Amino acid sequence: MFPSSHSGLQSQKDGFDRKLRTFYLNNWCPGRSVLAKTNPWPLILTQAWGNTAISDAIDSTTGCLAGIYIYDYLADERIREAVCRRYTMAAECYQELLNGLGSSGPGEGEESITLGVVLSTIHVVRVEEHHEKPGSPSWLEGYKQCKRFLHQTNPGGPFWENVAVQRSDLRDALSVIVGRGLIFSQLLAPLPDADLLNLPEQATEFNWLLFGNERETLEIDGGCGLSRQLLHSIGQVSYCVSCLMQKPESIVFQMTPKYLLRDLKTTRQWSRGHTSWEMAKATQAPLLPVFMLGLVAVDPEHKKVSQEWFEQVPEEPVRSSVPLLLQSLTRTWCWIDSDIKMPALPEVLPEAISVFIEGWRRREPTHD
Repeated sequence: MFPSSHSGLQSQKDGFDRKLRTFYLNNWCPGRSVLAKTNPWPLILTQAWGNTAISDAIDSTTGCLAGIYIYDYLADERIREAVCRRYTMAAECYQELLNGLGSSGPGEGEESITLGVVLSTIHVVRVEEHHEKPGSPSWLEGYKQCKRFLHQTNPGGPFWENVAVQRSDLRDALSVIVGRGLIFSQLLAPLPDADLLNLPEQATEFNWLLFGNERETLEIDGGCGLSRQLLHSIGQVSYCVSCLMQKPESIVFQMTPKYLLRDLKTTRQWSRGHTSWEMAKATQAPLLPVFMLGLVAVDPEHKKVSQEWFEQVPEEPVRSSVPLLLQSLTRTWCWIDSDIKMPALPEVLPEAISVFIEGWRRREPTHD
């Protein structure tokens, strides 16, 4: 329990808090995933319904998340002050919790980790602060801190150890949010200094994602848009690159990419299902496919499609990570243009591709 200086959190439970909570549940949470059954964000708010200072702090941080978006549409100074006040109180609570988290055992500290995850997510959505300070961004350092606590308090090993453990739905949700944030960020971050790498530690740093049985790890999770096993495999790709950078002469590390590629080719994800209209809404915002198109495009026309889509979206007056992705894509294009010699396009397509294209042409509707 916290000292009396934090009692102000409880007194904030007024009509404005109820409005923030409603916006969070009805507007913000559904926007995070079309797979409602595995969307982790509504579950996080259930931890705010307790009667402890930590619960009040979680309630304040989720309200802060909602308030940031509301302020975008209604720039009222009272909203800004209320959001800042809630964030400050919750951040002070979390700082006091950190000492206790360092000594937590397996299965402990979930409420505290929840608070850290939501505070870090607030820094994710506040894109305006991402370039204010040099060095590693606040949201990334926050997720790294949560990762250390998840690893330290992990109640069981990966599925192949076949150890029966009791896990909470909350821990599962936190694992997916933190794993997604860190693993995807590794793909866009500069490689670390080879002399500072701890390869044995890196090899198992995300094993806490592989809880449950193997089939469960292959289910597409609403918290990251892919299965936990595939997410873990993507993390292993980054680990493999680190290994090759530190020990390029190692035969073992030279063989590792082949095994990773084999696993990626044979991974079969599955989903519990979704309604067609939900998927239709999702396909109207093809952020990842358009980003990937921009990365791998060889034909200038394909690159133009990606560039035009990214340039149109920021024109809308809404909070979005699209401008930052466009900046990353632009830097990547400059790097490719200066450092990579693009191979000439083949004049004749391979037979397999030709057959595929011809098959689709036959499916196209004809018009009189």
